[in-house]
Amino acid sequence: MRVFTTLPQEDLRKVGPAAQAIEAAGYTGVSTQENRHDPFLALAVAGVATSKIELHTGVAISFPRSPMVAANVGWDIQASTGGRFTLGLGSQIRAHNEKRFSVPWTPPAPRMREYIQAVRAIWKAWKGDGKLNYAREDILEGYYNLHAWRGVYYALDTQLIQTQLDGILRLPSMRGGGPGDYRVRTWSDGFPWRAANSSGRRQRVSAVLLR
Repeated sequence: MRVFTTLPQEDLRKVGPAAQAIEAAGYTGVSTQENRHDPFLALAVAGVATSKIELHTGVAISFPRSPMVAANVGWDIQASTGGRFTLGLGSQIRAHNEKRFSVPWTPPAPRMREYIQAVRAIWKAWKGDGKLNYAREDILEGYYNLHAWRGVYYALDTQLIQTQLDGILRLPSMRGGGPGDYRVRTWSDGFPWRAANSSGRRQRVSAVLLR
């Protein structure tokens, strides 16, 4: 069982002590959301205040940021925390993209696929595995002990899951209160994505991309 909880993103002065208490309590890690606050700042503070817990964005919204921006912040936090960071990426819904972030909306699954591939290509180049030369439809392997996860708010793309991702995780229920603890599932646990994909129903799942 891997159990995560959240951080007090509203006040960075509270993050360090909170993260230390969470680590002492035996949690697997902490997660931040991109709701009212930036998802990266609190994890950077928590990372330098702790030594063991994993640090996840769950999730950062992908399309308002270029892949280079996401790759850069992910690389820096990962390097500064001894490999404990997981960059969570999610598409969000159309209304948030257009009205909140002022970015155009297109079908999210193929766009997320290219986004993940581009971020991986950037990391690969920075690791020293050749020059950055990403072309669409390239399927790149993992590197720099990074794991690719994904989250969107629509039915999952089967091919994307099978070829690009190391796992998925469902968001904790927000009904009846704020976000709470949740379990991270890896491929070895098995996932309900086949039924979700075949039914075509919208699924609210979160995404991740870097640990």
